[in-house]
Amino acid sequence: MNENKKPIAALTIAVFMLALVGLVFIKLRTNDIVDPSNVVFDEISVKRVCGMACRTMFPYTNWKISIKLNATFDYEDNSFGKISGSLPPDAMSKLKLAVSESNYLTLEENMFQFGAYFTDMAIIDTSVTLQGKVKSIHHYLGESIWPKELDVFEKAVQAAITPNIDAMYFTAANQGNSKIQQALAENYYNSHPSNYNEAYFWAILASRGDDNGKSYASKIRDKTEKLLTPEQIAEIKKRVDEWKPTPSTQEEKK
Repeated sequence: MNENKKPIAALTIAVFMLALVGLVFIKLRTNDIVDPSNVVFDEISVKRVCGMACRTMFPYTNWKISIKLNATFDYEDNSFGKISGSLPPDAMSKLKLAVSESNYLTLEENMFQFGAYFTDMAIIDTSVTLQGKVKSIHHYLGESIWPKELDVFEKAVQAAITPNIDAMYFTAANQGNSKIQQALAENYYNSHPSNYNEAYFWAILASRGDDNGKSYASKIRDKTEKLLTPEQIAEIKKRVDEWKPTPSTQEEKK
């Protein structure tokens, strides 16, 4: 072989080997979890805590969800305290799929910026324990590097227990709990897609309460009203006028 071509050939081989190693590494990284049927998690938890400004604007949005392999869950927030329940098989299957599709084990563990403490965004701690191995991710909702996969995964965890939490929330809201009425208004306003009709309805009821969150409920009411037609506003106000709180079990026994 021509002496001048030897270095070029060696360099070509070296580049090829590096590329091959890189592809193998990427393959290993992106396939830490592949088949949902093989996903066996010990526990999944998602915790949302408001920082300084967030706590002022959203006083009832601190919560923690913990879901275990045996399909039991614990939910705790600063309005209700702690409740426990169990999930149906299809909900557990969806969670396994969410773990798989998010490639959770390959995501960065710290996606946090110091300024998050001074924003109106909530701070999120997500943790998955797979066969004794714990992977936790710390970020806040306004983080520019927050990946879509993590967003989808965290929403899947919330969706898994939503039917249980919704029943609890609606019971309390219909009994006249203005804290929960405000929480429902916020959830409807910020959901995707938003439901401004329901947000407006619950915000009006919450703003009539004597709770510390009254001022924020009024803000949701005023913001949502600007997004509705006069006909929608009239219809919802009619619902509000006709609404009466549902007696609690204790009150019915009296």
